Amino acid sequence: IRQAIGRALDQKASLIRIPGDRSANLRAALRQGSGDAEGLSAENAELHRLTTPVSLDKPIGDDGDATLGDLVPNHDMSPEEAVMSRASDDMLNKLLDTLDPRARYAVEARFGLFGGEKKSFREVGEDLGVTAEAARRLVSRAVESLQEDAPDYLTV
Repeated sequence: IRQAIGRALDQKASLIRIPGDRSANLRAALRQGSGDAEGLSAENAELHRLTTPVSLDKPIGDDGDATLGDLVPNHDMSPEEAVMSRASDDMLNKLLDTLDPRARYAVEARFGLFGGEKKSFREVGEDLGVTAEAARRLVSRAVESLQEDAPDYLTV
């Protein structure tokens, strides 16, 4: 029973799985040392340190006013960035609405707008049923048209 409990602890209790023999050695060493990590061999101390979870609220630094969580990068947009992105997308949509549907698709596909993947002229042409050269001319004319209309739609 004790062996089954030990194996279950090895496999399920930790976020990081370590080999059974090393986990058993660590458990035995912790039992002998009253459960604290002091007095462990260097190998067991390192194993204990690596497998023990650490709170992101743990203070770090000499003065302790920063936390470990402050070091974790946040890739989410700030509210200001989200508003600016939405406004830019809205202005771009209004500008692209001046194009006919085929030209709009060609520009969006060629430049990968609105999260799409950038496509070559050949791929755009295949999607529209025309040659790569015809797709290039369509995109070129559409971009020229957008450059002419841009001052009326894009405001800062």
